Order: sequence, then C-alpha cells, then structure tokens
Amino acid sequence: MKLDGVDRSRGTYREKVRGSRSNKRSKKSAHKDRVEISGSARKAQRLNRAVEAVRKAPDVRVKEVNTAKRKLRAGEYDKPEITKKTAQRLERLLD
Repeated sequence: MKLDGVDRSRGTYREKVRGSRSNKRSKKSAHKDRVEISGSARKAQRLNRAVEAVRKAPDVRVKEVNTAKRKLRAGEYDKPEITKKTAQRLERLLD
C-alpha cells in the first residue's frame, strides 16, 4: 500500500523517520564532549601506578638487607649526620 509516495509495506516510511532522527542526533553531537574524572578514580590511578612501579622494582637483595640490619644493631647509624641524610632522602621520596 502506498500513501503519498511512501511504501509502508516495505518499511520505507520507518527508514525515513529513523534517518531524520539520526540527523538530529548528529547535529546535537557536534557539541564538544567532556569527561570528568572523580577524585576516587584519580586515587585509583595513582595506586595503580604505584603498584606498577613496585612490580618493576628489582627484587630485595637479602645480603644488603642483612648488612644494614647488622650495622643498625651495632649502632653505626646512630650519628647525627646519618640521621639527617636519611631524613632528607625520605623527604625526597615522599614528595
């Protein structure tokens, strides 16, 4: 059945209606899109980066750790200049 040149039996009318809707959508989508990242998503991103950095870090060297423990017990690190240097290094790591 044809009505005003539109063949409804073949779905032509529906296609034209859908086409006109999609044209309206494409005109609306011409506006610039924006993305906002929440604070919790930013924290998760930082955490993922930290985890990745730990994964890439070299394994713990047992010999070096044991040497440091021995020196600590012996009091070799109980000097003001070593305490100051250690505090400065920690401060740089935490910044």
